[in-house]
Amino acid sequence: MIPALFHLFCNGFLPERFRVVGFARSPLDDESFRREVAETLTTRFQPEPEECDLAVGHFLKRCHYHQGQYTRADDFRTLGRRIEGLTGPRSGLLLYMAIPPDVFLDTARSLRAAGLADEEERPWSRVVIEKPFGRDTTSSNELTAALGRIFSENQTYRIDHYLGKEAIQNLLALRFGNRILEPVWNREQIESVEICFSEDIGTQGRAGYFDRFGIIRDVVQNHLLQALALVAMEQPIRLTPGEIAREKDRVLRATRPMTAEATQVGQYEGYRQEPGVPRDSITETFVRTTLYVDTPRWYGVPFRITAGKALAERKTEILLRFRDLPVSLFPGMAANTLRIRVQPDEAIELQLNNKVPGMNMTVTPVGLNMLYQQEFATTLPEAYERLLLDVLRGDRSLFIQQQELAAAWEVVTPYLRERERLREIPPEYPYGSQISRLVLRSGGEVHDEDSSGESAFRGSPSGFRESSSGKLSPGESSSGNRPSGPGASLESPLGGQRIRSFPTEAAARAGLMAELHRALVQDKEQVLMLAGGSTPLDIYRRLAEATPGADLEKIRFLLSDDRHVPRDDERSNLGTILPLISRWGSPDPRVLHPDPSLTPEKAARVLGAEIARLGQSGASFELGILGVGSDGHTASLFDSALVPLLPPHEVGQGQIPPHARAGETPLAVPAGVRLGVERVSLAAPVLLAFRRLVFFVLGESKRDIIEHILREPRETPAGRILMQHPQAQIWTDITLTDGGPHGSQ
Repeated sequence: MIPALFHLFCNGFLPERFRVVGFARSPLDDESFRREVAETLTTRFQPEPEECDLAVGHFLKRCHYHQGQYTRADDFRTLGRRIEGLTGPRSGLLLYMAIPPDVFLDTARSLRAAGLADEEERPWSRVVIEKPFGRDTTSSNELTAALGRIFSENQTYRIDHYLGKEAIQNLLALRFGNRILEPVWNREQIESVEICFSEDIGTQGRAGYFDRFGIIRDVVQNHLLQALALVAMEQPIRLTPGEIAREKDRVLRATRPMTAEATQVGQYEGYRQEPGVPRDSITETFVRTTLYVDTPRWYGVPFRITAGKALAERKTEILLRFRDLPVSLFPGMAANTLRIRVQPDEAIELQLNNKVPGMNMTVTPVGLNMLYQQEFATTLPEAYERLLLDVLRGDRSLFIQQQELAAAWEVVTPYLRERERLREIPPEYPYGSQISRLVLRSGGEVHDEDSSGESAFRGSPSGFRESSSGKLSPGESSSGNRPSGPGASLESPLGGQRIRSFPTEAAARAGLMAELHRALVQDKEQVLMLAGGSTPLDIYRRLAEATPGADLEKIRFLLSDDRHVPRDDERSNLGTILPLISRWGSPDPRVLHPDPSLTPEKAARVLGAEIARLGQSGASFELGILGVGSDGHTASLFDSALVPLLPPHEVGQGQIPPHARAGETPLAVPAGVRLGVERVSLAAPVLLAFRRLVFFVLGESKRDIIEHILREPRETPAGRILMQHPQAQIWTDITLTDGGPHGSQ
């Protein structure tokens, strides 16, 4: 909220005498509050650093803090006097209640008792409340009734930030401002509507909150049903809050409730191991359901709703699929579709069939794209900016009204109650899965949808297929695990499933991020190995932004190798990686690394001794991340002779071999000079000690070396690691396989 207010300030939308007053239990004063606020502020509007600093300074002068208890009316009375002293007695008041649900009503009563919500005492007083708006129909109605005795409906703004997103707002303009769409926006022309929400992160520090609600309450009941209502509603008489809400309410009341037969839920692997989540949690992190809107316009058209966390990509979009022509001159022609992308990178794409230039009459689908950032030069406002400005203006058009809130709960409550009665733990799906590859149970029929939505697989009635390992996993394609494309028939002496091929670079990055996240939340003494370089660095940064909240007290980190330069040198892997992993949890991470103040030889010996002591402590060497150079080196092992063949009982056991712990075998080695810089690397016995190894390789430029490693593993250091370690895999976005699983698994 604070960054949104700052951007409104930068654009001149806030009055000169505005003030921001924080109220909470924390013992802060104005200056310490301003320091916290300053850490959240960035500006898109003043490109010059001096202008940015000036804008931040002016904004911070208007920020104040008042300590108090949420449930004490006297504390709010002193807050009111403080506000009057800052702004005068006749100022409008925006009360933003970003507080825990369990103190919500008591806080609201305290605000009313203190007179802060009294509309007769000031020009206006508006109250913004965030979800959750209850847990089901009964609790939501009770909350609405209780709030109605405290605040008037006209001063209550139930905020759903998705309604502030530009692409969602544009639905009204798209539908009711274009003559060509109205005749085809109905059941006669549209075969299905798909509304998809996916995130590439898990609960990330919100597990305690999320476990009380789940993805249906957290996303479907509000964000996605609001999108459904805007797609399916009739044209309102006027664009006023009451008329828009009335039409949305009619659609939601005509929507059949969710049913078990048309719904599948899942839970990502590792969810029940996250802090704050019970080991027997039934909370769903993925849902796919089909709804029907029983109005003349939409009767019989399936609205397929999908939402999930810990998937391969961050995406929200609406897809309308048009019916096929009754008679087609072009067999096999693709369906026309209209795709509305909400995030990331708002866009509208209309897919039409077009002749391929040339001598033959060949037809192919072509997308007509409108990208907001390209079409409109102005910076798109963030959702909260638009919504907060509407509150200041008194415009409730983009806020959830009482009647549509009740109607939305009626759609999901029957299914939620049935789930809670049965108390079945949902089947698991791998973190980082492709949303289009997850098998769903719909009307008793199980199938695996490809990206076009066509049925590609039919399988067991459980909704998820059981793999040979006994874990539930997404279904395979009807052609098996082996994707088509270059290298698909590659034969390798390595055997087993050694390639995990992802469809895109983004999916590969999401997969590795998920693997790291799973390792971080394990409640055990363990060692993790991280590779340096630009390829994994982006993943470490994204994981830092997601703040997984790991207990780093139980984790030791090793870097696979490092340049022998001071930590503040920009070439240092440690200097680059340490600030990122410091944000993965608490306390500060413990990283074993070569001391750059020593000679490379001595630094390697000291590091090896530290690793030996770590091996004696009983910590398990769990997950290692490695890269592969274009010559087949890994870590900083450039010579295949540095990777000797070890006895099988010394490989992948999670422990350093006893003879190595005793100092008989080097555990770190000076790796010589490369590109003018000395290097120190972990030795092969350490790399091979980890239970799981992931060689992370992106980009077509690495295809030749990967194929060479698979065909002749003995010739390269990376290949010699792979040939010895049964749990080592290459994860890549290159279409290349030896029979291993797709990245969606």
